[in-house]
Amino acid sequence: MQEVELSPQFLNFFQTIKEISWHYFSVIKHYRFNNFLPLHQRIKQYIKQHIRENITLDEIATGLNASKKTLNPTFKMNTVSQSHNLFDRPKLKQPKSS
Repeated sequence: MQEVELSPQFLNFFQTIKEISWHYFSVIKHYRFNNFLPLHQRIKQYIKQHIRENITLDEIATGLNASKKTLNPTFKMNTVSQSHNLFDRPKLKQPKSS
């Protein structure tokens, strides 16, 4: 019995199952993020994920499957600020690299 459990094929099987499980988890997480969170939270999360990049409103709209016209009113309603202010704030909190 131990020979079967310790065989390389059996260990590879467990590794494959683990990789499939993690892939499934990441797909579900991405689906949940894109479909169930309110738009203002999705916008903030997208900005945090791309903080080191020079992102544009077009890129945010494309990344969230939303129109540009819906983004700015969402900022105003939920954060009481314009979108350009929200872009500046997270960058100030990031440590400067030497």
